[in-house]
Amino acid sequence: MTRGTVAGGLVHYWQTGKKDGPALLFLHGNGADHTEFSRQVDAFSADYRLLFMDSRGHGASADVQPLTLAAMAQDAVQVLDAAGVKRAAVIGFSDGGNIALHMGIRFPGRVAALVLAGANLHPSGVKRSTQWPIDIGYGLTALFAPFSQKARHNHQILGLMIKEPRFTDLQLRGITAPTLVLAGDRDLIKEKHTRKIAGLIPGAALRFVTDCGHFVFAKQPGQTNALIAEFLEEQRRVNAW
Repeated sequence: MTRGTVAGGLVHYWQTGKKDGPALLFLHGNGADHTEFSRQVDAFSADYRLLFMDSRGHGASADVQPLTLAAMAQDAVQVLDAAGVKRAAVIGFSDGGNIALHMGIRFPGRVAALVLAGANLHPSGVKRSTQWPIDIGYGLTALFAPFSQKARHNHQILGLMIKEPRFTDLQLRGITAPTLVLAGDRDLIKEKHTRKIAGLIPGAALRFVTDCGHFVFAKQPGQTNALIAEFLEEQRRVNAW
């Protein structure tokens, strides 16, 4: 992989795959980094140009402020600019899916297609059994944040899942990019919430990865890659992307 930076050298990205192929931009989840998609590289690099980034506050990227999903979406557009990519299919997992939603809403001209895996519209879309430990961790890190840089960082990262996202139905109805909504059949996102996302985005396809929780890219890469590949091939055929 070749490596580059944006945001004044503070946000890092990588690229590999077919240099003249259609571009795929992968956006990882909260608390992770670009290596979350290690099982997708071989599956897509022969036909596509692959771009990966570490979101601000994650991996090799710095704690650039503000630490918000909207700012991360702006960073992603800068990655496309730096790589010389006009339009990409944006594949986001978990909070990466929420960043992808921001891109589809705010930067529709840059998005050829959306793949949203384990995304949510607001924190209430997360099952309570998963959300309450996040609530507790957020409160505990607040106590130690004045005394510890690590605690401050963890408090901000957990805060993303407490405060964000906050999408409206109207925003999703305005998305124009062809969209695939994915989730595990035992996902930590409520199934009715996932179905609502697919129902609000015009023409969106909905697929569930079987025998899987939230981490579809890592736990069921074969199924997940096949569903994404089928969707992307259809978009290339229909939309000449």
